[in-house]
Amino acid sequence: MQKRYLIFSVILIIFIYGCAQTTIDEGKTVDERLKEGGYEDTTTDHLVPNDYKYLEENLDVLLDAGNIIGARHYDELDAAARFLELQGVDISKLKIKLAKLNVATRQGEEETQEEFVTEEPQEDFGHIEAKTTETEQTEVKIRRKNSEIPTDEERDTLPDCENKFFTTTPVDLSDVGEITPIGNLGPPGHTFPTDHSYLHLGKYGENKAYPLFAPADVHITSVSWNKGSTQDPIDYTIYFALCKDVIGYYNHVKATSSELNKLTDKVKCERYTTQAENSCTKILLEKVEEGTLLGEVGLKQGNFDFGLIDLRKELNFVNPVRHPTRTRFINCPYDYYKKDLQKQFFDLIKRDDAQQCGITMQDVPGTLKGTWFHETSPKEYVVDWDVYLAFVNDNDFPDVQVVSIAGIFTDPSKFKFIPKTSGKIDREFSQVTTDGNIYCYQAKDVGKSFEPIPTGKILVQLISDTQLKIEHQSGSCTGSFSFNNPTIYNR
Repeated sequence: MQKRYLIFSVILIIFIYGCAQTTIDEGKTVDERLKEGGYEDTTTDHLVPNDYKYLEENLDVLLDAGNIIGARHYDELDAAARFLELQGVDISKLKIKLAKLNVATRQGEEETQEEFVTEEPQEDFGHIEAKTTETEQTEVKIRRKNSEIPTDEERDTLPDCENKFFTTTPVDLSDVGEITPIGNLGPPGHTFPTDHSYLHLGKYGENKAYPLFAPADVHITSVSWNKGSTQDPIDYTIYFALCKDVIGYYNHVKATSSELNKLTDKVKCERYTTQAENSCTKILLEKVEEGTLLGEVGLKQGNFDFGLIDLRKELNFVNPVRHPTRTRFINCPYDYYKKDLQKQFFDLIKRDDAQQCGITMQDVPGTLKGTWFHETSPKEYVVDWDVYLAFVNDNDFPDVQVVSIAGIFTDPSKFKFIPKTSGKIDREFSQVTTDGNIYCYQAKDVGKSFEPIPTGKILVQLISDTQLKIEHQSGSCTGSFSFNNPTIYNR
């Protein structure tokens, strides 16, 4: 009887929390919200499932986002896990994932809040959610597998991609000091090469906002925002379709324009997937003209992402189902400009070779080179970056190779070195095969960056085309090599 009562109580708690209604801020400006330290406009419906698979997927999404979630949201997830435990389900893995969540301090507990300072926002910016009523907003009826990618039916309404190009730069390029090519590494969050380039604005520490424009006549496919992912109070991501197969995006947008707000104000936050606390995704398909003011970028972060998906050009990952859709179809956004504008972008990239824009997918089948996943990883759609491991070339200096480690068997780190074409020390990744040898890698000062150099050595052995052993040990790559307690990773 007590067990039945406990189960009923847990279900009741989940139901009450899951039915939280959206609340609307009474039209305060961003400046007023900054002074109050608040940016949240809605209380998200979390819709926490009590099915093990979907609960685990929700936890993976939250861990991948890396944002702070509310204590109430955490309680919902914890209650759902404990309900499964009462049914005899082993939730040990769920407990580990729950423990990794970044949970906000509960009300009444001691809390330290960062003070955010921004310049006075311009009239058209600073929008988070307009003051609207329930009847003025449209509930999204179309459910997309990926919020940013239109469904097949929606894509049929978009123009063909033949002779379609971006025609306007996203910002005034005279304000851009440098562009980092795609494929940047920064474990643990960017253990795998990043999907997008970074445009660096103004001077370091300038804290200035720059206007952001639509790069052509495009259709906005989604606009999302979240709080707390960077040193600025809020970040937006804007996806836009150039044509039925090409979708570009801007990430780390700091405010949205009145032109864009007129479109998003008509749409509710989507609620058919779990949303992180203090976040919202709005799905739409609305056309804006070339050069339309979309928002502002810059502020404390001083850079923003520009990326592009081309659904006609899937990358040749060894095991593509383990990668998110966007990653599988990522391409260089500057290749979608005509030559004169394309050159202006490439002149801002220091890398100077045939792959100047950088690359993400570096898998070479049957060799060490490319991306790997810890043996505990899901079979498909892996978003928990803690399980990532990569053997890739550096995006800025392609003659340098990097063992990029998210964690597990050592601290998050990058072991950089100049590869060799013979021997078992610092061997070129694409030349390491299932030959029975243990190879050793040691971080070096390659003379091209000022990053800390990790200590010790990395031992690795390819035991099949799709599985390896790896271990971090103290000391240098001298003498013979043997494992003590290796960790297993798979393709």
